Amino acid sequence: MAKRIAIVALLIIILGGALWQHIYISGSTKELANFLNQINDALVAEDYPTALKNAQTFKDAWGKEKHFFETLFEHEEVDMISASTARLLQLCAEENKSEALAETAETLYYIHHIYEIDSVKWENIF
Repeated sequence: MAKRIAIVALLIIILGGALWQHIYISGSTKELANFLNQINDALVAEDYPTALKNAQTFKDAWGKEKHFFETLFEHEEVDMISASTARLLQLCAEENKSEALAETAETLYYIHHIYEIDSVKWENIF
């Protein structure tokens, strides 16, 4: 009887942890994607000071999330986002619209890719 209780408790902890992780990652990716969309909108409007400010805000937000993401996911995706963040900040400072827009799209892709990795899907199970 004690073994069954221990197994059920362990399953509840594992499922609860997985659910918490998914909810946390979902919220974080939405927040980070929102910052990237704001950068994109400012670049399209050629409002470079706002784009630079939003890029710095994104960099700060990513700096807070990065350590948690490194714990949960492959470092390659996390490193790609970090490198892209540094490039994006520099491109916004240089007012290089076309390359900054491309970098924004690439970073947004990686953010969504991490969310997809965390999602419970048939492809992720097998």
